[in-house]
Amino acid sequence: MPVETPPWAIQGQSHAAERARNHTAALLGAPSAAVVEAAQITTAGGAHGVVLPGDLAVTQNGTPNMSVNVAAGRAFVRSTEAASLNAGVYSFFNDGTVNLAIAAADATNPRRDLVVAQVRDSNYSGASNDARLFVVTGTPAAVPVDPAIPDSCLVLARVAVAAGVTSILNANITDLRTRAYSIGGTAVCTSTTRPSGVSVYEGLVIYETDTDRSLTWNGSA
Repeated sequence: MPVETPPWAIQGQSHAAERARNHTAALLGAPSAAVVEAAQITTAGGAHGVVLPGDLAVTQNGTPNMSVNVAAGRAFVRSTEAASLNAGVYSFFNDGTVNLAIAAADATNPRRDLVVAQVRDSNYSGASNDARLFVVTGTPAAVPVDPAIPDSCLVLARVAVAAGVTSILNANITDLRTRAYSIGGTAVCTSTTRPSGVSVYEGLVIYETDTDRSLTWNGSA
């Protein structure tokens, strides 16, 4: 179906949830193109990221142990399922601190785990209709790599789990959150997580938190 119809919102019509999500996606500048799952997605416009700087931040437990805390906050999550190019963007909300367990460390090799916020929608795959915070556990290796990321996840942080450790500290946690922004607004990012690909348009303004620079895309640079 080339044209989504009826559009959001026509008086007296019944509308699929997808219509409302595509309306949100348009406000956030989400391009009508597929998004490939990655630790930090920079090609989804403003439609994939947390809303405010502290939202869903991942930190060590108050008394360090094999768990991490995820702060309260809001986010937008762009669907990355192959069957859901036009699924739009989901709203994600967590209203309090959530403690997530980290699997026991391997005795010999380190590994990388990823803390993610995910939306599952049975309209496209599986049987679940929910939002959740969870840890994707990596595979121990001499030189560990990130584990495969499930569909429709906003990656919040990477946790480096050294061999034999019994607690996770803030020094072991790498913040991987991207920030949501509206079409025509300023994209808050770092010099390594600038909007890219189809997310970039002439006049796009970014602010880099690591360089304290504001930059505008002029069509070529």
